Amino acid sequence: MPHKRRKLNTKLFQSSVLLFVLVMGSLCGAAKASEFSYQNRADFGAAVANPTIENFDGVPDQTTIANGTSFDGVVYSSSDPDLVVTNLFVALSPDNTLGTGANQYFLPGDSLTLTFQDPTYAFGVSFNALATGADYLITTNTGDTTTSFYDPFPGIQTGEFAGLTDTNAFTSVTISSLNSNQPFTLDDVTYVSRASAVPEGDSLLILAGGLLPLAALGYRGRLQNRLC
Repeated sequence: MPHKRRKLNTKLFQSSVLLFVLVMGSLCGAAKASEFSYQNRADFGAAVANPTIENFDGVPDQTTIANGTSFDGVVYSSSDPDLVVTNLFVALSPDNTLGTGANQYFLPGDSLTLTFQDPTYAFGVSFNALATGADYLITTNTGDTTTSFYDPFPGIQTGEFAGLTDTNAFTSVTISSLNSNQPFTLDDVTYVSRASAVPEGDSLLILAGGLLPLAALGYRGRLQNRLC
């Protein structure tokens, strides 16, 4: 019965085109709203896969990092050039944290920029500070920003965390202080230099690509039926 096959092919074509349009719309929406920020380490850790974690424990106490040089593949550029790995303060993953200057901690108003070798899709960092949240800011070179949230280190009542992911890659992050009173040190600098940090966009693109042949098949079926 040719007329039934013609109707089936028409419905297949229409459904394929509609689904393609919906997926592409979702893909465009994901590209526009691709940044996600996290209020604690647990949620951030659950959102990213195979992160690189720099806890500064692989080098001795008092190791210095020259300003503008690479440390474990990341370039560190500080407003205070005397970066130092120190075990004087509480660490999220003992023993070391990163500080600066003679006091071995960042002062309010200090900033630090990290530049990555590869396109990066996720970044998180922990702050040791006597503060209760929204005291620090991370900003990517693409304009993504998030403030820190109170997320105390295990067993104590101090600590903050700031983290974000983005389907659009960035190559550097600047850490700065919003609190004029609280010095701080950094620990567990975490980043993911691969698109799997937030894979939704790639998955939708693959799905959309698979729908194109399906829509073409439906169209060819309609054309053949008209010729019968």
